Amino acid sequence: MTETECPFCGYLNLSGTDTCEQCHQDLHHESLPKPTEGLQRQIMGEMVKRLKIDQPLGIIPNATVEEAVRQMQDHHIGCLLVLDAAQKVMGIFTERDILRRVVGKYADLKKVRVREVMTVNPVVLKEEDSIAFALNKMAVGGFRHIPVVVKGFPIGIISIRNVLRYLCGTDKKKEKKDH
Repeated sequence: MTETECPFCGYLNLSGTDTCEQCHQDLHHESLPKPTEGLQRQIMGEMVKRLKIDQPLGIIPNATVEEAVRQMQDHHIGCLLVLDAAQKVMGIFTERDILRRVVGKYADLKKVRVREVMTVNPVVLKEEDSIAFALNKMAVGGFRHIPVVVKGFPIGIISIRNVLRYLCGTDKKKEKKDH
């Protein structure tokens, strides 16, 4: 077993321990890999707020799927945030939801409500989260879109394309919106 010295009190803890056994300081950050250069530094060292975050478009849960699909088509986007009465994120409605939960199951999209087929309580990000954290959430969850929130209120939405554009340096160009 290897040990790691607590940077706060000097106590030797088992490597990987989240909290110092002596002073109870948080050691979680000590076990994280440190970025060294290039792409690794960009992904691990930069925060989500560095990305060009797309403006979120929302819809109410009682809207019809037909209305949601039309809004997605009109704005050339791949998802809508489903907002409660206080305008906080309660769900997300994506192209994947359409394919998995709507197509072949409902003939009349005017009779299906977004709340019946949306993804409830989606994973969200904060502006201070690292790009690596966002990529991990996308990879583990199989997501292409994640809302960015402040105190539950949406301020934007990022997609894997936003991350790729940032990493390639093309996020400064005016490009067609495509969540």
